Amino acid sequence: MARMKQMTPRQAKFVAEYLKGKSGAEAARAAGYSPGAARTRAHEFLNEHPLTMAAVAQAREALRTEANFNAENAMRELNDAMEFARQTKNATALARCIELRAKLSGLLDVKDKGPTAAFQINISGIDTPAPISVSAPASVSIDVVESATSVTPHVFR
Repeated sequence: MARMKQMTPRQAKFVAEYLKGKSGAEAARAAGYSPGAARTRAHEFLNEHPLTMAAVAQAREALRTEANFNAENAMRELNDAMEFARQTKNATALARCIELRAKLSGLLDVKDKGPTAAFQINISGIDTPAPISVSAPASVSIDVVESATSVTPHVFR
């Protein structure tokens, strides 16, 4: 079956709702697709259907042009945010800015949503957590087992 050369009214409604800021599934439901099929339709329209993908890309490009927002401006604003995070000694905000700069620079794969290990970032001079001391009775041994999503302490008696 050949692809249609125009979007259907429901596909156009999906694009319009998606561009208003709704999630893909919400936009699909607003366009009249059933709740059960909404996520599947959204995925198809945003990743596989050339007409809906082109409509979303064209609207985003028009918005970028109108707003005069590009990678250079985004990087400049991130640098300003990083400086503010340093001045206010906000390590969490600084770590997030670093992550966003890495994504913007193409160093991190934005679509990679695989399992991540739990970790903590300590930035010298900004984030100085108090040392943690753990004491256990001599009859208890504590082993730390790392999993793909967290670090879980196991106590064996």
